[in-house]
Amino acid sequence: PEGVLGSSFATPLVAGAAALQNDPAAIESMQQACHLGAVADNLLADYRSKVADPVELAQALELYNKALLTFPHQADLQAGAHWCIG
Repeated sequence: PEGVLGSSFATPLVAGAAALQNDPAAIESMQQACHLGAVADNLLADYRSKVADPVELAQALELYNKALLTFPHQADLQAGAHWCIG
C-alpha cells in the first residue's frame, strides 16, 4: 500500500500469503525467496554505503535473481496471470 514502508508491515502480508498456500513446498519456496532477497538487500545497502564494489553489486543481483527463480508461481507472475502477493 502507498506510504507503507518497512518489514514490520511486510510480516502480516507474507503471513497472509503463506496462509493461503495449501502446498507446503510453496511455503518453503516463499521462505527461501524471502531469505535470498533479504541477503541481497543487505549486500545492496552495504554497497551503497561505501565505495562502490562491483563484486558486491554482482553478488546482490545474483541473489535477487535466485530469489525470483525460487519463488513459486514465477512463470505465472511474469505473465501477469497470477494474483500472488510476491
